[in-house]
Amino acid sequence: MSNPMRPPPAEDPSERKFQYHGVTYDVLRFNPNVNATTVSYSPCKQVSATLPILGANVCLEAKATKRAQGLVYVLANDDTGELFGIWCFAEDIVYHD
Repeated sequence: MSNPMRPPPAEDPSERKFQYHGVTYDVLRFNPNVNATTVSYSPCKQVSATLPILGANVCLEAKATKRAQGLVYVLANDDTGELFGIWCFAEDIVYHD
């Protein structure tokens, strides 16, 4: 049974790609439960984040925007300067003062 509030999964595999330092990575996409309590960060918090990527360990500077159910949504720039948003595991986030 699909949720009408959530968009269907991307059929284009390029939607799961992230390019960083000249290498293209396949990312894992997570979403918290739609009923989970969400805490928004306003303004965004500066963090170091390890992205959920298959077969690699990519850590970069990002901005945390919200937290829900053990996940933190971060925004980072890829090699092209495009803003990239992804849910990461909370234990893979280091907050900066």
